[in-house]
Amino acid sequence: FLEGRFNGKTYNEIALFIISKKINKSFIAQKVYGTAIYALEDKKLQFELVDNFKKLINFRDGTLASIEDLEKVTVLARIYEQNRQIENWLECVDQCISFEIINFGKWHEYLANSYNQKGVILLSDNLSDYENALIFFRKALKIREKRYSNNKFEISTLYHNIGLTNLYLANFDAALEHTKKALLIRQKIIGEFSNEFAVTNELLACIYSALNKFDNAEHCMLKSINIYQKINSFNIWNYGNALNNLGDLYFKIISLSLEVQLSKKKSYL
Repeated sequence: FLEGRFNGKTYNEIALFIISKKINKSFIAQKVYGTAIYALEDKKLQFELVDNFKKLINFRDGTLASIEDLEKVTVLARIYEQNRQIENWLECVDQCISFEIINFGKWHEYLANSYNQKGVILLSDNLSDYENALIFFRKALKIREKRYSNNKFEISTLYHNIGLTNLYLANFDAALEHTKKALLIRQKIIGEFSNEFAVTNELLACIYSALNKFDNAEHCMLKSINIYQKINSFNIWNYGNALNNLGDLYFKIISLSLEVQLSKKKSYL
């Protein structure tokens, strides 16, 4: 159940069963209870339960009181992320960061994860705070490079996020550098026929497109589309997004070609 191995109906039934038992006295029970709330498909019921769950969180001197409270806030953050409630999600992540710095120090993996989450939030369409997103991704990367060797998947996630952020900032050389690093790590660890590799390869295509390297862009985009079609964990959203990006690429190529033709015609006048 906790790893989401059940179908949607069973998932929801188990969540409702756990919540109906009102198990919220022990640390483990609180985590299971929170995960059950997160699993609910009924959004109205979910947020009624969230309001009750928030009452279980304790604070001391403005920060979370214990590791148990950190776990509860982490559950809430997942729920707010799922429902794209950006401000609430950001508030939870900031609470986690404050607690982790005080109690775990500046090199803990929990803190790296929270920094990465904050970067993702700042990168979202709601905020589009690319400069600060880059700062938090780099903070997370600094921790993970200290804790892991360079072939770990956790590092590839941050390279990907830094590459994406630099693309938004039009720092194309930096975007290309970090995205290639992410791709090499993912190729080594999980292979090319994986959703993660395809997503990063698609990002590489977008960077090549921004650099007007259209042959490279088309090659990468078609490769990602081919992977999406063949992998078992088929993600229709990623596949559709890749097709849309390929359409944008062809439109850009055609538009630039027309501009060149019009420019040549004008030169003859």
